[in-house]
Formats: sequence, structure tokens, C-alpha cells
Amino acid sequence: MDFEGSLRTGIREVGIVIVNEGKISQTHEIVKQKSDKRQMELKIIEFFASKIDEIPKCICSHNHSTENNLLRSIMPYVTSRSTENITWGPWLDTLSIYRRLYPDLMKYDLKSLVESFLCPDKLKIIATRHCNILRASYHHALYDSICCYLLWLRISQKIKISPDLRINRLRE
Repeated sequence: MDFEGSLRTGIREVGIVIVNEGKISQTHEIVKQKSDKRQMELKIIEFFASKIDEIPKCICSHNHSTENNLLRSIMPYVTSRSTENITWGPWLDTLSIYRRLYPDLMKYDLKSLVESFLCPDKLKIIATRHCNILRASYHHALYDSICCYLLWLRISQKIKISPDLRINRLRE
């Protein structure tokens, strides 16, 4: 998941990649039209309300505090028919994971990690399939969500994750 915007100006884009069994099963993009902050918030609330019983067990993001803060600014928590109070998360944060596993890198921003670790051809194929051609670049929420997913996919193939999402050990 990726949000573009700020608490001050509001959310201008949301990109969501839903993954099942390690593969992208759905993508969603919500883009603010004109400068209507409240209308955008209502679109986001409506989207999550329509998916209330499909809320994932964990949410992957790059520097998750941004997404968490923006999401909680309009929806502090969600309620479903099956559970009383669902808070957002747990979060898989590719920024934290790559910092821990690769402490000697110079930069950990999304673009730098993508350029260092991902195959540009694979990214281009996936982005072309899921993104509007004018929005298939950094700082567009759906594109950034795809990059985050690919970074997570790459690292999940190299590490063993316990059920509580702690990193246990590097695979040989």
C-alpha cells in the first residue's frame, strides 16, 4: 500500500496491491480529483468499507509511518462483522527490513532500493499491466506499491518469516 500526500494537504493518491499466494491478484488506485480533500477521504473510506471483510493480515509499505498516519487520520480503526476493533497493521516495512539486512547501503529510499535490487524489465512489465501509462513512475501510489511488493517478494525469498512476522534467519 502506498499513499501520496501529507496530513496538512490531505491524501492525493492511494495505491493498493492485493497479493494472494505471492502473486498480485488485484490492484486499486484512488486519485484525488481537483482539490477536494473531503471527497478523497470519502472515496478512501468507501473503498475500505467495501473491502471490510477482506482486510489483509498484514500491510506492506515502504516507510509505513506515512501510510499509517494518513490512513489513521481519516479512519483511526475499522470495524468488521467478525471482529470488533481492527487496528491497521501489522506492517511489513520494506524500509526497515532493508536497513536491517543491508546496513551498509548509502540510501534506502524506494527508488534507490529498486535500482539496486530489482530487475527493471520485470518492474516495467508489471507496471505496464497495472498502472496508467502516465502514472507508471515514482511518487505515483500504485507504481510505488508495486515496487514495494517486488522488494518484499525479493526479500521473502531470501529470509524465513515466523508466523508473528519476525525475521528468523537468512536462507542459505
